[in-house]
Amino acid sequence: MPGAAFGGPIYYGHRDPGYAASNVYRYQTEQVQAVFDSLDAAQQKKVVSENPGDGQKGITFAKADAPRPGIAYRDLTAGQKAQVEKVMRTLLDPFRTEDADEVMEIIKVNGGMDQIHLAFTRDGESTDDKKVRWHFWRLDGPGFIWNYRVLPHVHCFVNIASEHAAA
Repeated sequence: MPGAAFGGPIYYGHRDPGYAASNVYRYQTEQVQAVFDSLDAAQQKKVVSENPGDGQKGITFAKADAPRPGIAYRDLTAGQKAQVEKVMRTLLDPFRTEDADEVMEIIKVNGGMDQIHLAFTRDGESTDDKKVRWHFWRLDGPGFIWNYRVLPHVHCFVNIASEHAAA
């Protein structure tokens, strides 16, 4: 689809928990955990929000001016922004250079990283170890959703398109 990164929404996953050494996407979980750990207590409370789920509704674009869960990239410190940028590079590393460049161009067209919000959520019904601070993390902005569930196993849904394609 023109204006959509990767030709349209994609999904990837692995049956092992995202925190497990045997999970092939653990390196992504570790990078995101580094972002969470860089946040102060007030910021951590702000980013733990309502779980959007990982079904069709969870990866449908909201209107560009709709409120987004979590904390805005623009409200992070310079060091925290660098951590989020490292996550973006890590997420895009498995893809072809031209696809990763297209994703970053679409983000730029849609208002840049300052429009992206970062949210972490915990599954309220989970019986996981209480030391687990989050089950989902999400980057969300105009024409951009990277929704990653780490427990009980990895499900990741990605939907990225220029606003005209998302309308």
